[in-house]
Amino acid sequence: MLFQRTLAHISRFVLFLLISLFFVGNYAIADISLPHDGKIRFYAYHVDEFLEIQYLDENHQWIESAHKKINFLLRSRGDNKVFPIDRRLIELADHLQDHFKIDTIEVICGYRSPEFNAKLKDEGHRVAGESKHMKGLAMDFHIDEINERAIFDYIASLKIGGVGYYGSNLMIHFQIGKLWSKVQNAFKENTGVGVFNKKIPVVIRTDKFFYAQKDKMTLFLDGVYENVEAQLKLQKFYRGKWVSVPLSRFAVKDERVQLTKTIKQGLILKSVLNKIENMSIFGKFRWRYKDKGQWQNSNEFYVKKI
Repeated sequence: MLFQRTLAHISRFVLFLLISLFFVGNYAIADISLPHDGKIRFYAYHVDEFLEIQYLDENHQWIESAHKKINFLLRSRGDNKVFPIDRRLIELADHLQDHFKIDTIEVICGYRSPEFNAKLKDEGHRVAGESKHMKGLAMDFHIDEINERAIFDYIASLKIGGVGYYGSNLMIHFQIGKLWSKVQNAFKENTGVGVFNKKIPVVIRTDKFFYAQKDKMTLFLDGVYENVEAQLKLQKFYRGKWVSVPLSRFAVKDERVQLTKTIKQGLILKSVLNKIENMSIFGKFRWRYKDKGQWQNSNEFYVKKI
């Protein structure tokens, strides 16, 4: 009898241990516990708003008013509904900002209301019916300076939740909960992304979408005619705005001009960028052509640190 009771206790303990191991193996711990300094810069893509904020006080405690401001920034874009974003997501974003030494986290989706999620699903968008976004437990984001694959690999190595790589969308999805990692789609060269002036026949295109610091760039200009004095400027997307970084003036004399430049041409590009609030050489850029009040932009392109 005693043996049977002892065996029953052991069986229950083994069952409890197995269940515990299952949850530990498949679910992230409640506290992500990654180094973070309590300061964050977010740019919310769909609402076109930027926020720089300190969310931890000197005792490393959360500042409630800061959390509310972040919640509002990362509101549901379809109906402007606000919901508390899980603090661990914000701390992870802060950690990534510090770890990769980058300027701003661009958030593509924070909170998504159930109503807007249903609307997207009805329109044929690939969204989960029980999306973690509806509970403030997921974030889709992008970092201009870092290749998304490097971000994906790093987060996956931390084993703190679910992470998806959307290469062709330049996006990482992270959610609190079950551990998983998945490559959803691969990166594709795309030199057609940008804001263009359709009223003039000038086309400016770079030869690639992503560049490393020492890569050479070939810039193609179509529709620029003889004896036209044109000005080309470099612009960087910086904290929610395009900032002009004038490099040089070009006298364009051919119908098709191919300019071969080096991203790090001596120290010209780096020194100019550093004069604007220590702006990094890495990030999202575009060329801008302007002549007699008319303008045209090139496609957007990235100079990646990693």
